[in-house]
Amino acid sequence: MHEGMWLALGVVGAWLWFHLIVAIVVAVQVMRLRLASPYPEAEAASPLPAMTPDQAATVAELQQLGFEVVQEGRQRVGVHLFPALFFRHRTEPAFAGLTFAASPACGYPTTFYSFDADGRLLATLNRYDWLRPLLMHGLDVHDPYADSIAGQWEAHRGRLTQARHVEPAEACDRVRQAWTLAFEHDRQNGRLVGQGNVLHPSVGAALRAGWQWIRVKRKLARPYRCAATTASHAGAFLAIAMSRWRPTNENVPPSTNSRPPCCFCR
Repeated sequence: MHEGMWLALGVVGAWLWFHLIVAIVVAVQVMRLRLASPYPEAEAASPLPAMTPDQAATVAELQQLGFEVVQEGRQRVGVHLFPALFFRHRTEPAFAGLTFAASPACGYPTTFYSFDADGRLLATLNRYDWLRPLLMHGLDVHDPYADSIAGQWEAHRGRLTQARHVEPAEACDRVRQAWTLAFEHDRQNGRLVGQGNVLHPSVGAALRAGWQWIRVKRKLARPYRCAATTASHAGAFLAIAMSRWRPTNENVPPSTNSRPPCCFCR
């Protein structure tokens, strides 16, 4: 009996040790993220580049769900600027922020937003909640870890019972303010550290994020299906995903980051 108990303890110990090592590896990668304030002091005035076919397919996918573009601009993801679009739903009290920072985990990441009767911002992102120890302070965030943008939208629709309609300009401003305040809170509380305007996650925040990743890794391993990754668009999407590691403008340094692109920059 004692041998069986020691064997069971050994198995449990090996399991814990393996997951601890993986969590540390993930934490090291998180610590390497380079992050700047979500909104640039002066946004580039040049027009947005023409959408690639896979990007246009993503916009069409949102339009099929009832959304229409109301604003366009650029959004800072890590230290880079990416084209971004802000949508509102034609009938529901909801908005969507789409950034063209390609991610294998969730295509072109989209976050759905609404405002409840008390004025709180409700955000439904997808496959990024494991980074909750960073960049989400003060936000009412839900993450269904959905396998499609339609599944993510259905999860957000379930939160609309007490939502109220808000004008697009107000919604966009409040989304900007919420993510900016979350970033500044992490800076002031030591979750983001470093010199100057480019910071990186602290050891403690990175370790917490690494352990959260362990908890949801099976959900993240499920294939994500969207218009951008269909057979006709997968090649263009993968090319853009690879080029994401290059700076999108010459004024920012190279970065290896995957900050959840949940904010929108006009």
